[in-house]
Amino acid sequence: MSAIDLAGDLGLVALCLLSLNILIGLLISVRYNPRRDWPRRRLDLFRYHNWTGYTGLALTVAHPLPLAWAARHRFRWGQIAWPIHAPSQPLVNTLGAIALYLVVIVAVTSYYRLLLGRRAWKWVHYGSYLAAALFFVHGIAADPALSGAPLDPLDGEKVVIEICALVVAAASFARWRYARRHPRARRLASAVPLPYVPGFADEAPSPPPR
Repeated sequence: MSAIDLAGDLGLVALCLLSLNILIGLLISVRYNPRRDWPRRRLDLFRYHNWTGYTGLALTVAHPLPLAWAARHRFRWGQIAWPIHAPSQPLVNTLGAIALYLVVIVAVTSYYRLLLGRRAWKWVHYGSYLAAALFFVHGIAADPALSGAPLDPLDGEKVVIEICALVVAAASFARWRYARRHPRARRLASAVPLPYVPGFADEAPSPPPR
């Protein structure tokens, strides 16, 4: 496996995990109870939300690093951090870098949300949706082989990304429709700590109702 192939695989796995993270977050925002509803089992959605978020973030950070050792189109470290002058696909890669930094901001501010206040932190947290949109554009438009080949929307990796984008968009729209039809659920959702960060015991999620 070449360094370019490794970078592409890391990015694809990271995008799938972050898509799953958003879907779990949407379930938490409507106080979905997996013990009461399907699959009728005690599942810690907050733990899965954190695991997919932080693992996806770690893989996203690691995603471009192999390009520093690529045999062709080798990226310098500065071009990895801000690829506007990258040797290949600078605009598309810059969109990916912006998405990464947005996710970092969301993750870091989660540790300081008590200082920021619930409302301010919540608006920062919405940045994850913009990051997701940029990640999807980056993943679909980028040529993972850095060969300059034209976009093939039916390529296997592109189809996975397109499915993730459609599922996230549909779930986000359904969540918006649900909030409009259920004002009480919208008020309850504003009190849900997203995401729960270990160490903030005063904001730890209460166990699901029996």
